[in-house]
Amino acid sequence: MAQSDKNSHEETKDTFYEQLEHTYDSIPRYYTKIIVGDLNARVGREEEYKQTAGSYSLHENSNNNGVRLINFAIGKGMVISSTRLPKKDIYKHTWTSPGGRFNSQIDHVVIDKRHKSSITNVRSYRGADADTDHYLVISDFKVKLSARWSNAKPKGIEKIDVDRLKNEETRKRYEEKIDNKQQ
Repeated sequence: MAQSDKNSHEETKDTFYEQLEHTYDSIPRYYTKIIVGDLNARVGREEEYKQTAGSYSLHENSNNNGVRLINFAIGKGMVISSTRLPKKDIYKHTWTSPGGRFNSQIDHVVIDKRHKSSITNVRSYRGADADTDHYLVISDFKVKLSARWSNAKPKGIEKIDVDRLKNEETRKRYEEKIDNKQQ
């Protein structure tokens, strides 16, 4: 690859991560953010990245794209779920080279660190025919919802005695009151 082509390729990657960062920052903080897709990132099992990437990657070492993804995840307080969960290697392959000589884990699921326990499973599904050289990646996402029950009457809501609306004069006053509120 010529030097100018390599620089152009690096600029494309920089632009992609800048747009991803801009999009991420534009989403409200309290939303659950998940990034899923083919990032061409081989995330390795390097000790310094264990907090973000875990230790169950298919690869020993990260490639350039893997380091970019890890740095993005660290900067945004995210974890790479696809390399944090133990699986057999056959379920980690997300791409196979033409001819089947090389397998790689380059499709990932990345989630906010505070929601990392919501991802309970990430694996490739090799049987799906999707007309691509990538395998389908399946992830289980479980959300714990909390409900707040209270006997207290919500503020601003008044209880209506429907039986009183049978009286013509009361009903007209109520209708006027509603009309005035809407205007």
